[in-house]
Amino acid sequence: MNISETIKENHRLLSKTNLMFLEYAVQHPECQKEANFRKMDLEGYFYKLHPWPTFVNRQSRSEMEAVSRNIFNLLRKIPGIFQNDLRKVAEYYGVPDELARYFIEGVDDFDLDILVGRGDFIIGEDDIKYLEYNINTNIGGLEIPLWESKYFAVPALTDFYKSYDITFHRKDVCAELLEHLVRTHLERFPERDQEINIAIPISEFLTRSNENTKEAYFNSLYCDIRKKFNIPEGKVYFCSYSQLKRMGDYVYVYDRPVFTIMEWCQGYVPVHLWELFKEGKIILYNGPISWMLSSKSNLALLSEMADSPILSTGEQETIRRHIPWTRNVKPGQTSYRGETIDMETLLLENREHLVLKPALGSGGRGIMVGKFTSQAQWNAITKSALGAGDWRGLEFKIPRTEDEWHRFSMNAQKIVTWTVQEYIESKPYVYQSGDFGYSNHRTVWGFLLFGSRYAGGLVRALPQRIQEGVINCHQGAKLSVMFEVDEEQKQ
Repeated sequence: MNISETIKENHRLLSKTNLMFLEYAVQHPECQKEANFRKMDLEGYFYKLHPWPTFVNRQSRSEMEAVSRNIFNLLRKIPGIFQNDLRKVAEYYGVPDELARYFIEGVDDFDLDILVGRGDFIIGEDDIKYLEYNINTNIGGLEIPLWESKYFAVPALTDFYKSYDITFHRKDVCAELLEHLVRTHLERFPERDQEINIAIPISEFLTRSNENTKEAYFNSLYCDIRKKFNIPEGKVYFCSYSQLKRMGDYVYVYDRPVFTIMEWCQGYVPVHLWELFKEGKIILYNGPISWMLSSKSNLALLSEMADSPILSTGEQETIRRHIPWTRNVKPGQTSYRGETIDMETLLLENREHLVLKPALGSGGRGIMVGKFTSQAQWNAITKSALGAGDWRGLEFKIPRTEDEWHRFSMNAQKIVTWTVQEYIESKPYVYQSGDFGYSNHRTVWGFLLFGSRYAGGLVRALPQRIQEGVINCHQGAKLSVMFEVDEEQKQ
């Protein structure tokens, strides 16, 4: 295939190195043969690494980081927008009052400032557009160090690095995470600087694999971080909630005190630890508020607030530039492109310009992209979305076990509430494709933030020939690691 000058410019805007690699790969058939990258196969993962990495320079990375941070900061403001009123939260998200209380009670500005998340964005023709934020601690991306190592084990790639003397700016995302946890601990509990233990409870409903290896890796990094901050003792414990014992106002794991808990349980925290969190006795990442702040309804909220006086001029501009038009799907009137229109009419008459998304969901499941959906199927989904209920009728009590939380979440997922969003077309980029060759791809970019600390990025790339429209690993996309390269010395 001929690569257009427009696509070459798309690559160059990421970095000169990215364009150089594209031209190198086109000229070297060994870079186009998928079998030459089998060393990059990941055992035990459902997703696959893309044979080709993605190179960004400091300037393009900084632009992405700025957008990611600005959007994250807007999401942190949402509890304040609702004035931390649980009834307002319950009404907007359509959840029981008790669930709204579980989301926000005890959450203060400190807790919002330290959140861990990954924003997913599309680089469109006119700007970077925000699609969703996964405000979750067990997010895809913590495996980046493993993925990076794979890109240094393939001769077809290492030959390019050597030929062009590529200089990488690499940071270990797991080390960045641990440093964030330590800095936060020292800010909240400065007097407790002699022993800092970190507990990572893992859900009993997750498939457990390589936990010992993960714990060993985290602790090898943690030794260096403790030295950096002059912390004499401490360890990272991968555990279950049952191994965390509360004694009065303290929590212990294997008889060692713990004040920092980073749950990998989809927001669940046992009630006895939740009570300590509300009293400020422990630090919790991210806890129940993960559900609320990961809802795609937040895009609708912010999209409608583009001219709100409670936001600064800069925040309003961030919304207008980087958040696609989004609304919650419900019967009645809405605004679209400067006009007032009935929601049903809007959906039925503008299929090719819209995307329907479950407000809560992950992995691209349930997303319907209008231009890749038949009119008949779109009409059926529209009818279903307009008639959908919410969770207000579900019984919810603050869970005392993870099983209670899991059963509630399973019941809640049977009731799908919907958002509708303007469709954003990705700029095309070229990546390896099929057994041999290369083709145009659509991409989604994921940027990790720990608090306000940028920690790295990844790219999901899907061949344009796959008419799904949802750029996700469940739909056939592959992961390309985003390497930051030094180009200043090559000016």
